[in-house]
Amino acid sequence: MTPVPSPFEPADDPDARYLLLANDAGQHSLWPAFAEVPDGWTVRVPATTHRACTAHLEGDPR
Repeated sequence: MTPVPSPFEPADDPDARYLLLANDAGQHSLWPAFAEVPDGWTVRVPATTHRACTAHLEGDPR
């Protein structure tokens, strides 16, 4: 059985897009852009590459 790749991890697909979400507790989540944003979370960075989202987090003072 071949494992199914997680949409939450970077893929070899250069067209894959992610959102950077934040909640009221100051937590962050990288979220696949095709998935509905869960209640209680807001988009902090609109659809972009996985690397761009992580780069934003690395520069985030939190």
